[in-house]
Amino acid sequence: MDVTYRATDPAPAPQLPGTIRTFTEAADSYLQHRGCNRFLSPIVEQFNGRLMSDIVPFDIKQMSPALYPTHSASTQNRQAITPARAVFSHAYERGWGPVLRIRNSKEDPPARRKTASQAWLQHSSGELQ
Repeated sequence: MDVTYRATDPAPAPQLPGTIRTFTEAADSYLQHRGCNRFLSPIVEQFNGRLMSDIVPFDIKQMSPALYPTHSASTQNRQAITPARAVFSHAYERGWGPVLRIRNSKEDPPARRKTASQAWLQHSSGELQ
């Protein structure tokens, strides 16, 4: 069996329609169209002036503990990663930057509650009657 392979050139990066904007411009547009500014202000300060194409998921993952060092992973996901993901999604829909897959940080499972004791159940059922 005689098989020949030809070398292929790497595919060029896809060109996005429109111009690539900064994170600040994308965040402003996001707020004008549908967004909430509740957790977005510190993120905009963190990425102020950076182009959307220069920000990678690793930057966002590093930003969340920098903004909220003492908070849990679920708080970092809710207050840092999710708003940044929303701005990137909005910018991609407008053709201003690349699509990014940004994963949440791993969260600890919620603490399991102890079941009520028999004495407490008898005491509380007596109060109801």
